[in-house]
Amino acid sequence: HTHKHTTMEVAIERARQANGTASYVLDVVTGGTMEYLTPINQQSSTQFANRPSLSLVEPTDCSLYFNALLSSATPTLSPGGVVGLLSITASQFVPKNNNHNSNNNTSAAGVSLTRSVSNEQRYLYLRAVALHTASLLSACTPCDAYSINNTHSHVQLVHATVIPAVGYAAQCLDRDRVLNSGIVTSLQRLAIGLGRLTLEKDDTNDSVLTAAHTEYLQCSLRSGQYDSAAAFVDAHPIYRVAGSGTSPNSSSKNSSGRECLMSMETYLRYFYLRGLIYAGCPHRWMDVVDSCDLCLTAPHHGDSSGGYDPQRSERKGGHNHGHPVVSAVAIAARKKGILAKCLALCDDCDAFEISGNSGGGGVTDIQSSTLG
Repeated sequence: HTHKHTTMEVAIERARQANGTASYVLDVVTGGTMEYLTPINQQSSTQFANRPSLSLVEPTDCSLYFNALLSSATPTLSPGGVVGLLSITASQFVPKNNNHNSNNNTSAAGVSLTRSVSNEQRYLYLRAVALHTASLLSACTPCDAYSINNTHSHVQLVHATVIPAVGYAAQCLDRDRVLNSGIVTSLQRLAIGLGRLTLEKDDTNDSVLTAAHTEYLQCSLRSGQYDSAAAFVDAHPIYRVAGSGTSPNSSSKNSSGRECLMSMETYLRYFYLRGLIYAGCPHRWMDVVDSCDLCLTAPHHGDSSGGYDPQRSERKGGHNHGHPVVSAVAIAARKKGILAKCLALCDDCDAFEISGNSGGGGVTDIQSSTLG
């Protein structure tokens, strides 16, 4: 009998073709629609989770998928094929509200989840992204005029699908697994590389904020890499948002005809997480205050989802009936900013014992409280 190829096998075979593109791979589940290319600033986590995708529940498909991405013995994947394969399962890693499930599962971050994938699969996904960092950047780099359209879709997919999936997967893993996956270094490379790829023609500064910056800070925080993350942030101050010459939540195109590649959620989370990173470093309280202030002064507004949860910025229920509401990230930043201002004043106060020798909470306890 002739073997009938499964959808997963077809997707992998397409990804191995020398000139295979992400769209060609994704076509096995989208049927030629453009659902994966919805502008990132128009997406919600619910839309992300409901995208057409291939499931990793079936053991055979799961084995085929991760062997194709991680095994050196399998045929090489094209750069576009890598983007397609990483995108085609991305929605499987989105935490789903499980309030109505009596068998309540909770992530390490305290988020109620429906365990559609295992932590081992999340770890393997992070390893796959880390292993194929160079391919992701290559797929986003135009080689000639013919490849510009494909490159544009690859950039959108990496920003809107692959990198968010990394953040969702990492939140459920412990510190050691996030660190051992190599994803922290990978996201740092992606942040620099994608930032340079989205520069305007006349730009010479490469400090462009991308989705990779935000998830880099999320994973650094998760793995306790405060000092290295703070050093990276200090060396790469942000002057522009990727793909946008206007405000971060604008859906209009900039002077290059590029759509904004950052959602307001991702923009606010970057500065909020930057503040938490600084809070984990000695005597950086005023930097925490500055980061929190940027969350408060950013031109943002709520929508019918009623705001964001700063733990993972999952959208919460509620309706604003057309009235602007303050983001929950901004509210959390306000609280952290007030505490950081008090601690900054105490840093310069000789009467304040910060060593903890008198039995009170030392700097480690104060930082732990701030990071919580």
